[in-house]
Amino acid sequence: MTYQHLGLGLILAASGAMASAETMTFSPADGTERTYRMVTSVRPGDPDDPDAYGDMQQVTTLSRMRALPGDDGDADGTGGDLTLRMRPLWLKALNGGDTFTTSDGIRGSLRQAMEAGFDATIDPATGRIEDVSASGDAEVPAGVFQGLKQQFAASFVPAPIELEEGWRTTLPLFAGTPAVSVTVTELTEDRVFLRYEGGDELARLAGVAVMDRDEGWTERAVFTTEIRTSPEDDAFRLRETTAIAPADYPGRVHADGSTRPPEWRDLSRVMSPILPLPTEDEVFPRDTGKLMDQSDGRILRVEHADLSGANIGRITIETPRLFGDDGALDVPLLTEVPFSHPGWEQDAPWVTDARLDVPVMNDIRRDFARATDVRAQVSWYPVAPFLMTLTPDGDGHGEVTRDGATARMIPTADGVELMLSGKPGDTFGWRLPEGVAAQGKIYAGDRGPDWLTPTESLARRLASPDQSAIRVVLRMDEVPDSVTVRVNRHATAPAATRRMRFLTERGRRLDPGTVPATRKLFRTAPPRPLSEVAPEGLDSAALYFRLEARQAAACTAHLDGIAPQGATDAPPMDETPPAEGQATAGAGAGAEAAPAGPRAAGTATDGAQSLVFAETPPEPGDPDGVRLLRLRSQDGTRTHFYELGTRQVTLSCDATIAWTAADVQPKADRPWLVDPAALDLSPDMTIGTLRQQVRFLDGAGDALALAAPDGRHLSLRDTVGRATFPDGTLHVAGRPAEILRAVSRPGPVTRSYTVTFPDLPVPQEAP
Repeated sequence: MTYQHLGLGLILAASGAMASAETMTFSPADGTERTYRMVTSVRPGDPDDPDAYGDMQQVTTLSRMRALPGDDGDADGTGGDLTLRMRPLWLKALNGGDTFTTSDGIRGSLRQAMEAGFDATIDPATGRIEDVSASGDAEVPAGVFQGLKQQFAASFVPAPIELEEGWRTTLPLFAGTPAVSVTVTELTEDRVFLRYEGGDELARLAGVAVMDRDEGWTERAVFTTEIRTSPEDDAFRLRETTAIAPADYPGRVHADGSTRPPEWRDLSRVMSPILPLPTEDEVFPRDTGKLMDQSDGRILRVEHADLSGANIGRITIETPRLFGDDGALDVPLLTEVPFSHPGWEQDAPWVTDARLDVPVMNDIRRDFARATDVRAQVSWYPVAPFLMTLTPDGDGHGEVTRDGATARMIPTADGVELMLSGKPGDTFGWRLPEGVAAQGKIYAGDRGPDWLTPTESLARRLASPDQSAIRVVLRMDEVPDSVTVRVNRHATAPAATRRMRFLTERGRRLDPGTVPATRKLFRTAPPRPLSEVAPEGLDSAALYFRLEARQAAACTAHLDGIAPQGATDAPPMDETPPAEGQATAGAGAGAEAAPAGPRAAGTATDGAQSLVFAETPPEPGDPDGVRLLRLRSQDGTRTHFYELGTRQVTLSCDATIAWTAADVQPKADRPWLVDPAALDLSPDMTIGTLRQQVRFLDGAGDALALAAPDGRHLSLRDTVGRATFPDGTLHVAGRPAEILRAVSRPGPVTRSYTVTFPDLPVPQEAP
C-alpha cells in the first residue's frame, strides 16, 4: 500500500523569534535560511500486528527554507506577511524492498517545480499559512500543496508562545489533530523546549520540539501521529513519526525504524565488560574502507579488529568527496551518523557503517559507475567507561550519581523502572545480580504517552532537553538487591584521525593493494592428470576419455588392438570458447590446441560402419580446458553404441603433460599480483594459451582464475593485454600460494582397459 504524501499528520514543531520579551512568534530577518533533514516513517495498521511492518515506508528529505519579505512588508521584513521559500534539494523513499531517490534522476514538470521551489505566505503574528504556491511556471497537482503546507509548518511556531516554563495553550486544530496542547517545558538563553499532546478518538498526536529563541527557526523536532477510520474499527490505522533537524546536525536523526512489533525481551544483562582501551591499529587495521551499494542505499564501511562493540568508541566520518581516475568528481555527498555492529558477512569481526547520501536532483549513477573511491576524514574518539552500583532502599527506590551521570530506580506494579541519564553522548549498559531475570523495554527518558511504542519514544530524544536519558521498564517478580550500571563516555577530542579512502567495487578491483574476490578456475572438478584418466560414458552407451586439451593433443585411442589410422573425413567442429571458468555445451576449452577437425585415434567396425576415436568438445558441465577422445561413427553421426559386448580399449600418448613449479612464485606481501613479462606471457597471447601453460593454485591446491580490469569474466580468446591492469600486472582472483607451469615430457605411455558395452534396452509395455 503506497501513500502519496510527505508528512501526513506531520506537525513539526515550530519555532519563533521573540516579538517581545515574553512572547515568541515567527519573525526571521530577511534572507535568513535554514537547511533541514527530515525523516518520516509511515506504517499502516496496528503496531502489535506483525503484518503492519511489511508495509512500512520511510521518506528522507533535504530542503532549504529561506525567509523573504512579503509584498506589503517593510524593508526589514516586518509590518506585513512573510514569504517563506522552500527549495527541495533531495529525497529518498524506502517502500518495502523498493528504493526511490532523486539522485537517480527525475524528469518533467516535477523536477522543474522542485528546482524553482515553492512559496508560502505566512502571517507571522498568528503563524497561519495563508497560501502555498509554486515559485516557477511548472504545473503542480493541487494535492501536492497540502503536503507542502505541512512541511512548511515544520519550520516555525504555529501560534504565539509565552516564554515561561509551564505555560500552556491549546490549539483547536493542529495538522488535522484537534485539541492539541502546547507546553513550554524548559527555557535556556537561546532555546525554547515544547511538548505537544492531544487528539480525540480518531486522531492523536504526541511530540517534542526545541526552538531557536533568537530568530525563531525550528532547531529539532519529533512528532508521532495516529489516524483511525472510526473509534470502534481498528482495521485501518496510520501511524507516522517525523524527525527534523538541521542538515549539519552531528547526531542521529531517525523516526520509527521498527521491523517487528515491540516485544518484551530479556534485559537482565545489557552490558559489555570493561576491557583495555583498543590500540589505533586495532581500530584501523586496514588503510582503506569500502563503499558498498546496498538495496536501501550506499554505505561507507570501516573494518575493525575483533573488538567488543561498546569498547570500540565513537567513530566519525566527515567531509566525504568522490574521486575517479582523473581526480575529484563534482558530486555533493553527506554522511549520516556511523553505527558499529558485528561483521555478519565475511568482512571483519566488527565494522562501522555510515550511510552516504547524494543530495541532488540529477542522475549521478554514471558518476558512481566510474568512481574509484570516496575520501573522507575518519576520527576515533575512545570510550572511557565507568561503573555505578545502584542499591535500592526498603521501598525499592534508589539513586546514584557519578561524574555527571545519574541512575535512579523506581518500583512499579510489575517490577522496576531504571532512569539513566548523563552528559550529551553518554550511553548505558546494566547488569542485574546473578540469577535474577527480567523482561523489559527501553523508552526515552521523556517517554511520552503510553500509546507510543519504544522506538517511537526513543526518537523523541532528538528534541529533548536531556538527549542521553533513557527509561528501562523491567518486568520482574521482585526488586533486585542491586543493579550495576555502565556509563560509556567518549573523549571530547579524537585520539586518531585519518584521511581514508573508501573504495568502490571498481576501485577495489583496480587497487593493487586489495585482494580480488576469490574465483576458482574450474567451476567443477579440474581435469584429471593422465595417470588418473579412465574410460567414461558406458552407462549411457558412450565411450570417451576426458583429458586436458594439451594432453588430448598428444594422445590417441583405439578398440580391439586395431592400429591408429590417419585423420578422418568427419567435418570440422564449430567452436566458440566459453568464458574462463565456465563450461558450455558444444564449446571447446583450450581451442587453440585443438586441430581443425576430429583426429582419428583408431578404428573398429560396427557392422558396415567404421568406428573411430575423435577429439571432440567437452560434455555439458565439464570444466574448461577439457577435451574428449570420443568413440563415434566414421561419418560422425553416431556417438552411442549397444550390443558391442566386451572389448579392449587402448589409450596411447606420445608425451605426458605435467605441472611443475614455475621459476617465478607469488610475492609474500601481494601474492595476487603477477608480472606477465616474468612468466614470458606476451600481450597478444590468448587466455586459452595461457591456461595451457600456467596455473595459479591457492593454499588448498585449487586453481584460481584471473580477474579482469572491467570486472567481466575472461574468455579463452581474450588476450593477456586485455587482462593486464593499469599497474602493469595480472591480478589473480584470490590468494595464490604457488604458480605452476605445464611441461611436456616426451615418452610413450600406453594404457589398456577392458570395457563392456550395454545391451539394447527392451521397450516395456504400458500398463
